[in-house]
Amino acid sequence: MSILESPPIGDSLIELEEHNPARKEPFYLAKGWLLWAYKLLTVIQTCWQFLKLVTLTNQSASIGATAVPLPGVSTGHLLVTWYARITTVDPVNSSLTVTIGWLEGGVALTLSGAAITGNLTTSVQGLAVPIQVDANSAITYATTYASNTPGTMRYSLRVTVTRIS
Repeated sequence: MSILESPPIGDSLIELEEHNPARKEPFYLAKGWLLWAYKLLTVIQTCWQFLKLVTLTNQSASIGATAVPLPGVSTGHLLVTWYARITTVDPVNSSLTVTIGWLEGGVALTLSGAAITGNLTTSVQGLAVPIQVDANSAITYATTYASNTPGTMRYSLRVTVTRIS
């Protein structure tokens, strides 16, 4: 069953004011379409809400736990996604690990992706993590960086936070 029924396509979109057809503007939105539009608005208002995108480029060091700058977050389910890519390789080897942190039920939680060790500009990692957060708690991102020649490997990172309920 869908969240929103199909629009009343078989019904007229516009109706004529039957009680006062001489009115200056005697046409109005038909009741079936008006009710459907109201339900559509309700569904839109309860859909996923994009909160923030953090984009970092040309990074060449670890990043300590950094809060995603969010407006006051109420308790609820969020979806945190990240996408990391090696943009410049170290000729020998390198490694990058992304970690997301949040607070749930007063307990500090973290989740880390696998270390990106491909040492190619095609080395990427993306992950979507649904989390439950406490009201007004920070969602953080961090990276652990290692490069055979310090500062040689470079990477980009995108972190997105979306409210899902």
